[in-house]
Amino acid sequence: MPTFNKGRIANSISNQLNLENQIIITAINSIVSSSNLNGYDNLKLLSKKIKDYLKSNNLEVKHSQVLNVISKSLGFQNHHSLKAYFDNPVENKIKVDIHNDSALKKLFYFRKEFMEKFNIEQAHFSHYIHKGHEFEFMYSRRGMGLRSKEKQEINKYLREKGIKPYKNVILLCKIKYDDLRRIAFNILQHYQSFFKPIWFEQDDFLNNPIGVRGDWWMSSYSNIEYKSESYLLVDSFSTDLPWNIITNFLDYAFHHGTIKDIEFFEECLKQKTYTRDKRTTKTLGEASRIYDWEKEQILSSIVKNKKNSIKDTLDDTSYRIDIQKYMLEHLKEFEDKNNKSMKEIIIENCDYFYGQNNYKDKDIKEKLFSDLLQVKRDNYIDTMEDIEDIEVYRTYHDKYNCIEMLSSEIQSFIKMYKDVEKNYSSYLTEFRKKGY
Repeated sequence: MPTFNKGRIANSISNQLNLENQIIITAINSIVSSSNLNGYDNLKLLSKKIKDYLKSNNLEVKHSQVLNVISKSLGFQNHHSLKAYFDNPVENKIKVDIHNDSALKKLFYFRKEFMEKFNIEQAHFSHYIHKGHEFEFMYSRRGMGLRSKEKQEINKYLREKGIKPYKNVILLCKIKYDDLRRIAFNILQHYQSFFKPIWFEQDDFLNNPIGVRGDWWMSSYSNIEYKSESYLLVDSFSTDLPWNIITNFLDYAFHHGTIKDIEFFEECLKQKTYTRDKRTTKTLGEASRIYDWEKEQILSSIVKNKKNSIKDTLDDTSYRIDIQKYMLEHLKEFEDKNNKSMKEIIIENCDYFYGQNNYKDKDIKEKLFSDLLQVKRDNYIDTMEDIEDIEVYRTYHDKYNCIEMLSSEIQSFIKMYKDVEKNYSSYLTEFRKKGY
């Protein structure tokens, strides 16, 4: 299974293409660093970006050749085997023991058949406190009375699968009060996702928090901790609602995950210790599935808060800005110098470029360089190329990567908003069915 490590991937690409020019190698690193490597379509887009950049530097290479290079950097033989990996994931080819497996595992296996067979209109995961924490799968459709013939058929179907329903609820698991935070913590450590903060902690003692409210929080999941009696922290953000992490995880596992995710969760239920070994890489497939779930959360928030303008819509949209740890100090510097939050900077540029039919990626980057660094992009690159001090060069290069990341965010939001405008009704139906 390949690993999700942008630095290693970029180095492998440069080596396979026999690149020697350090400027070109640095540019390839920036392209990879600012790209989403989740899913075959995104990898094809990365291949096109690299091909176009090389062509602009008089290095002719075929798209299929670059895609093969990327595939090999991920551990595949060629782009055909890479595509086959995404088209035919092996993780979901499972067998379930109806008599001995848990309700969670059995429902995961039969969920699609169940939803389609009985035309279930809405299903979601819920949390209740009753002698501990209970996590349930709730399903419904119009006209499905508790004593109707259809409900009797549903109950019969589920019991034949070894699942015991109560009204329109399937109990998935019970967790003791003292175990909940540990299970949520171990999920965060493994997946580095599913966390939603309530406060920003201004000190190490949790004595001076600020409510997050509608702000967009920047996080790299570089530091995951547990504090006091119930607090979980990711970087400098905290929550005392660990059950939200578990319901988010279950939503991910059922809609985007594989049986390995279910088995991981069941191992977490048994574990008695906090897992301290931090994972800095994910498998390519896992990263792709988590990215798909996170993107779905953003899309659902855009649909829920849809207004007549992209600015008003995004202002009410929930979002976490996914950054690398080294970026934080530079992004904070951008905020301080411009007296604007990163949320305001991104939305302002989305509003500026939305509706312009002829803008290009470089136009967004040029505006960001001008606004945030008060310099033209080409001049910044020229200056960076003349720097001999490695530490100074690294600072310039890190800021350059921050601009690349912000440009990618802006482009992504504009694309999603246009997608929602075009497919609003179908998205609304889809997200309501999932209980969003």
